[in-house]
Amino acid sequence: VKETKQFKSKETKKWKTSRDIRNPLIGGWKIGDVVEGCVVPKGWGEELIIENNELYCGKLLKFKAGCKFSMHYHMVKDESWYVQEGEFIYRWIDTENAEVKTVKLYPGDVVRQIPGQPHQLEALTIGVVFEVSTQHNDSDSYRVFKGDEQKRKIKSVAGRQHNMNIIVKEPEVSDTIKKYIEDGIKEGLDKTKKTKKK
Repeated sequence: VKETKQFKSKETKKWKTSRDIRNPLIGGWKIGDVVEGCVVPKGWGEELIIENNELYCGKLLKFKAGCKFSMHYHMVKDESWYVQEGEFIYRWIDTENAEVKTVKLYPGDVVRQIPGQPHQLEALTIGVVFEVSTQHNDSDSYRVFKGDEQKRKIKSVAGRQHNMNIIVKEPEVSDTIKKYIEDGIKEGLDKTKKTKKK
């Protein structure tokens, strides 16, 4: 902190910035307060679950360069991301016409995912994203395409994560999304048949 003439006094020496009083790094994460969250290893990096209760969920998503999480959606969860560092490709499916849209994200960008919106992040560099949302519940995640998490063996992770007993209805998938998925499966089968004929 740069002192100016008007603030030069003995008292200013008592003042500290949040950086000065910040706790040491916890598991490699730069966070200001000690929390009882848990670090969950992922194929694309790791997530630090700061809090997950019946009202809200807060996470830090730490990505490895070149990695991505699955294209997925939630029927209940409403989430927003803030890109703290790194560059990302953000993909989402336009549920009106089943087109996959992409946009590049940079530090300072904010994106909201409403329930039912398929979405995916791919890190072009090492990166960190803050995620705030309504409560996270694993039973409310529906995968459309695989990501790097599905490429590794799932290991048991000890830690605190509250999964409240909320009722999740079976998702109502639009006809457009159903057709998009069916066409993708058909296209994959057609490619397999062509490869076998050669």
